[in-house]
Amino acid sequence: MIRITIIKKVLRGTLFILLILLTAQTSYAQSKQPLAADSFNLALLNADSVWIASHRSLAYMSREKGRTKLLYKSILRAETPDTTLFIQQKRIVAREQEELIGLFVETPDSIQSLPALCFDPHHAVFIFKNGQTRFIDICFGCKVIQTSPGLLLKSPKNFSTWMNLENWFAAKGLGAVPKE
Repeated sequence: MIRITIIKKVLRGTLFILLILLTAQTSYAQSKQPLAADSFNLALLNADSVWIASHRSLAYMSREKGRTKLLYKSILRAETPDTTLFIQQKRIVAREQEELIGLFVETPDSIQSLPALCFDPHHAVFIFKNGQTRFIDICFGCKVIQTSPGLLLKSPKNFSTWMNLENWFAAKGLGAVPKE
């Protein structure tokens, strides 16, 4: 009888220790995986400066071996924004950076945005830190974003998020881009 009681106590203690270890391991693993919005948020908050821009289409046609391909230019030239593509640009201050972060916070929405996958971006956010440039290229037409390597941010899924983001750019003087 005493032996069974001792075994039960040992098993309970072992189970308790295993639960603590599993919980700690799960928490550690989750903390090692950056959240998409956190990476973007931290990049904005820690930036030396942030610029937003409307720009010309990055798409162009290339003909190779009798085939025509649709290709995209880089929005960066020599690791800095290619300003020859810009239509309008504006440096945004800390308050506006916080507004931009808030726009990417998704809330439940009954209307989901479905990407059309045309990806012909005409707006961008440039984040400058220690001489390096990271960017988010935005296509309001197909509702898709592309980020520079190492900058994690998922394309918003909610229609209202896209509308708020587009309206925010327009309020900053970087509205609809004229057709070329």
